Amino acid sequence: MCGIVGMCQFSGGVNPKIIQAMADTIAHRGPDGQGFLFANKERVKFLQSGENPGFEAIYALGHKRLSIIDLDGGTQPLSNDDGSVWITYNGEIYNHRNSDNSSVGWATSSIRITPTPK
Repeated sequence: MCGIVGMCQFSGGVNPKIIQAMADTIAHRGPDGQGFLFANKERVKFLQSGENPGFEAIYALGHKRLSIIDLDGGTQPLSNDDGSVWITYNGEIYNHRNSDNSSVGWATSSIRITPTPK
């Protein structure tokens, strides 16, 4: 099972070292990769580690990945095509090998961040 961490800090912003430390405490849940999302009302940045995003983020998500099926892909958090919606989840797509994507079953646990567009 993958590991998910999240933080919201309106005053002073999220400390990237804290979100990385949170993810490190659950490293056993996802030893195959990690990803972090930092966001505020104007900016969103995806990073492979909990480094400083270069702006004061009020939201942060972290994901420690356990690879079972898609060993080379599956980096999270994920976004839609224009980057306006981000998600991190633990789950899998059932019947993915023989699905035409019209009847895909999902099992997920997620957090959604939608920054205000400019």
